[in-house]
Amino acid sequence: MKASFRTAVFKLCKKMASSSDTERVRDLIHTLNVVVETENDDPNMIKRPLHGDLAYIGSHERIQFLGYLFADDYVDEINKKEPFSATHLDYEEREIIESAHNTLRLFIDVCTSEIRNKYPKIGLLVDPYSQYRQPNLRCQSKPLISECDIKECAEAFKLGTLYNKTISNEALQFFERVDIQTIHQLIALQKKQFANDMDSITKETEVFFKKILTGDSIGSAEILMMYTSYCYAMRQELGLAIQMLYEAIIGLEMPVMNNDNIIDLVKYSSDIVYEKYVILIQGGMHDFVGSVSLLVCDPNDEHHIKEFGEIIAMTINYNREFGSTSRVTMVTVDEELNPIHRFTDTILQTPFGRSPVVVRRPGK
Repeated sequence: MKASFRTAVFKLCKKMASSSDTERVRDLIHTLNVVVETENDDPNMIKRPLHGDLAYIGSHERIQFLGYLFADDYVDEINKKEPFSATHLDYEEREIIESAHNTLRLFIDVCTSEIRNKYPKIGLLVDPYSQYRQPNLRCQSKPLISECDIKECAEAFKLGTLYNKTISNEALQFFERVDIQTIHQLIALQKKQFANDMDSITKETEVFFKKILTGDSIGSAEILMMYTSYCYAMRQELGLAIQMLYEAIIGLEMPVMNNDNIIDLVKYSSDIVYEKYVILIQGGMHDFVGSVSLLVCDPNDEHHIKEFGEIIAMTINYNREFGSTSRVTMVTVDEELNPIHRFTDTILQTPFGRSPVVVRRPGK
């Protein structure tokens, strides 16, 4: 039996974490983020790590190594905004960061090669970096891994339910006739709608589901909504995969919430889009918002929970008397790393979702 995409990514992460090729990246990222103090430091001066606030700015948007490259490109702009101060990476440092970024870029490209060849513009809908400009790569750095290393992950991704549903139908040919700006606008609208659904189900989502569940007034708009939602889910899957690889490369272990550190399962909820847990745990954690975590615990003798999920919010409370605690909000992901699996699974179970889409051509 073939490994799921989630399992294949975990396997690649383990390989990356133990590879000697990642040590230079890990050491550099650590150096860029740590403040080194000496006895000769002026106590009145603000202490900053190597290259000042470059690492803080670079990690702020949570776009892996791409953020560090953008921060390096915009050092002059950073220095115009007090109280920030930064200096450029030197050539060797830039080469190391570019090599790490090219690793994640290669992963995306190998996983999406088939769909990009069939639907070039749809490649933008499934690419987690498509909403950002292309970085200024100037060091000709090679990725830390080869296409062969990514093969198992790419095969698992292409065996995914949503991938096969998308690649085997013709609904998305419509987008090959629209301009790139329209594609980017759609990406922004999708991101906003599913973010709003995180708080409470939006009216747009409710209307869409009512139509597909009742089979009432289904038209081209609903077909496009269905398939672009599949693309959004695949983009989230790839986004979580490269975040996992990023963390493996820089030496971060996946956060685990279990019987040893959980204080309380504060809340569980599910709706037509997300399955969500709110957990209170003992101790402060690294800021893992956007990361994949493991929740495994036994609330009682009859109930065992084991879920992987994306951390979407964290609040850390520091208390000198009782120690620190972290309140974590997590949405579950399935074996394809899909955080909106309840949404897509429901669609796929309807007659509308199971029906193939064929574009009628003139004269046929």
